[in-house]
Amino acid sequence: MLEVLDGLTVLDPSLVPVGVVVPLPQQRPAAVAAEEPQAKRQKVADDETSAMRGLMEQERQLRNRNTMLVAPHKDFRKVLEVVANAKKQAHKQAAAAAATKQATASKQAVATKQPAASRPGSQPQSQGPGASSSSRYGRDNTADQLKAMGGGKVGIDMYGTSGSRAAAAPPPPPPPAAAAGYVPVRKSGSSSAVPPPPSSGSKSGKPAPAAAPASGKGSGKEGAKKGGVPIIIVPSGMTSLINMHNARSFLEEGLFMPTQQAIAAAGGAPKPTQITIRRTAHRQAPVEYQVTDKPPAKDSPDWERVAAVVVQGAKWQFKDWPHKGAKDGDLVDALGKVCGFFVHFSDEKVAQPVSDWNVRTVPLHRESRHKDMTAMLELFRHLDVFLQAKRSPLAY
Repeated sequence: MLEVLDGLTVLDPSLVPVGVVVPLPQQRPAAVAAEEPQAKRQKVADDETSAMRGLMEQERQLRNRNTMLVAPHKDFRKVLEVVANAKKQAHKQAAAAAATKQATASKQAVATKQPAASRPGSQPQSQGPGASSSSRYGRDNTADQLKAMGGGKVGIDMYGTSGSRAAAAPPPPPPPAAAAGYVPVRKSGSSSAVPPPPSSGSKSGKPAPAAAPASGKGSGKEGAKKGGVPIIIVPSGMTSLINMHNARSFLEEGLFMPTQQAIAAAGGAPKPTQITIRRTAHRQAPVEYQVTDKPPAKDSPDWERVAAVVVQGAKWQFKDWPHKGAKDGDLVDALGKVCGFFVHFSDEKVAQPVSDWNVRTVPLHRESRHKDMTAMLELFRHLDVFLQAKRSPLAY
């Protein structure tokens, strides 16, 4: 009722019945009215802060290449100290080496400037018990005395054996049986044996027969053996990265040339069926290899010289091979006796059936030609390991 009366009072005070007392609305203090908006704002701010805190707790930190490299609480002080100490040590070693070199040079210069009489090698020899002086004047006086006594007639060297007055020594006698075919001793590391000189008690005077040549194992790093020139078979298809057009540039120079570029460089010459290359990779002297895209006949003895094959990726490449199962696509026996290689671009995946074969993959970069040499060296290194494991008699 009071609420209704309050409403009526607001609308029209005359509508209030007579005798009814309408209580006036209580007015709040001004301080309380001023604090109420402040409290609301504070509550809203607290709510926003708590909401933001919740969002930040749920936030996931962004991680990329730059953020992973940032280390805000770390520095490279220790690393820089290690580098500085290494530089100081290198400078000290360089200074010590320079000082040693300078001291050696100064000693050599002093030794060069010494007179011939004061050098250790130019000291006169003792000339009997009566010669007590070793100076130049003492030596000359003793020589004059011996000359006056007729020492030159009995063969006495009156001026010693040193200096310009020394008599020329007779030449050494020639080696025994020089006219009978004497062969001087060769340097170490030679693959052929040197026949010994004939004994003095030989009646015939003929030289002993030459010994048989040593095996190829003693030829050092090359490991060359006398058993024939190795053969490398390459694919005949033009789609293969290595074929008869560019095999020489890759295997000899370590430079891959696309087929069309190799044909243009050759002036449009027809494709050869067989070429001879000179391998210099891992060798002190060139070694000859034969490269062909036509395998030998099945009954040909040249199969004993087939050392490697560059596969194209098709089984029909081996249909004319004499190995067990080769014509049916079973290459276990063929690739167990011949070292297989598959040359491909590094951004291409090796697919089947090549991935199932016992071949060595040789990846090539499409643009970086300076990396071709590394691929060629790796190819020959693997071929050497394969042939050494098979104890191949080839001259590889």
